[in-house]
Amino acid sequence: MLGILPLLAACAGVAPNTGRATPVPSKAVLVFADWEAPGTFDPRPPTTGARLRDDTLVYGRLWIPDPAGRLLPDLAAEVPRPDGDMLTVNLRPGLRWSDGSPLTAADVVRSYALQGVGAVALSATRLRVQSGQATSVASVFVAPPQADGRVASGPFRLVAADSGELRFTRNPHYHGRQPYLAEIDELVSSSHDAMEEAAQAGEVDFLPHLGPADLAAHFGPLRTVVTISERNEVLVPAGIDARLLAALSAATDRQALVTQAFGGAGKPLGLPPQVDLARHFLAGRTPTIALQTVCDDPLRASEAAALAAQWSQIGARVTTSCAAISQLTSTPPTPRLALYSVLAGQTPADAISLLQRPALRAVSTALHGFEANDTVGTDLWDVSEWWLQ
Repeated sequence: MLGILPLLAACAGVAPNTGRATPVPSKAVLVFADWEAPGTFDPRPPTTGARLRDDTLVYGRLWIPDPAGRLLPDLAAEVPRPDGDMLTVNLRPGLRWSDGSPLTAADVVRSYALQGVGAVALSATRLRVQSGQATSVASVFVAPPQADGRVASGPFRLVAADSGELRFTRNPHYHGRQPYLAEIDELVSSSHDAMEEAAQAGEVDFLPHLGPADLAAHFGPLRTVVTISERNEVLVPAGIDARLLAALSAATDRQALVTQAFGGAGKPLGLPPQVDLARHFLAGRTPTIALQTVCDDPLRASEAAALAAQWSQIGARVTTSCAAISQLTSTPPTPRLALYSVLAGQTPADAISLLQRPALRAVSTALHGFEANDTVGTDLWDVSEWWLQ
């Protein structure tokens, strides 16, 4: 485990996008903790909150929504106006990957294709994207062929990783403006409780992944904030036929899930329960369902138990278990339903949507200029804008 470096005081300036003087980057280090590891730096959707946070650090985008939802240029020189159903994009001049090699329009086109968006390079610094709205591709990352976080297009690059910690340092080639923070350390706790203990001991500055039960927890110098969420709770099937999925969706009481697992904070996504319709889809079957969710997650364990109770009303036998998030988002060897959250707009085509919920964060009072927000990956939005007292 890497040592926890203290936050250094010494900011006397403002952020680059304000148009005022920019301070010389400090040696400040931000430490945040989560009990759910990202599992991979593959930028392809669907993505989880843990993956999105780390992808936002190491991969740039053509433009980025700020916490107010306004699009700001990132790797693009400006946010283009649509030309019919196309966007013609000019890249910033002199773009480089963190290893110093040129970052060209062809790299962007290849990365966009990997994430299901069509584009064509017109020159080394100009491309055309097959989209009529800039907002529709604001969450598409620019990643290298070997997407492991160590070669970055974003403000930080991964330099060290083990089972307990990921360490990111500044990308020296991030389109001419270094992030204010010199380093970000992500502690991967062994469990939800261990993460809370690290915060209570003063070892972290930011907890991005909390549940309603954490509202009563004491996090020392951290303040607890609730943010507008664009995370959707989903059930992602593997090897389960369409009629059974339809039956399970019809038997699900989404409002009850909001009440029982999320303390009433959330919005159901879908119709009210229709038990008779569910039984019609089953046509007398009494299926056995394997339901998996993330380990060491009391919130989703409660959610999974509530789903199992609801589905038992139509004769379904549910076995619940847990797995790492990287396993939940991959194809399993046997049929199952995986329960986890995804970014709004990235729900897999065959998934059952359950609800949209507000997110809970704990933020150090020493962090200034940072407002926890859930707008398309802004948990760590433009970290060059953060400044410390």
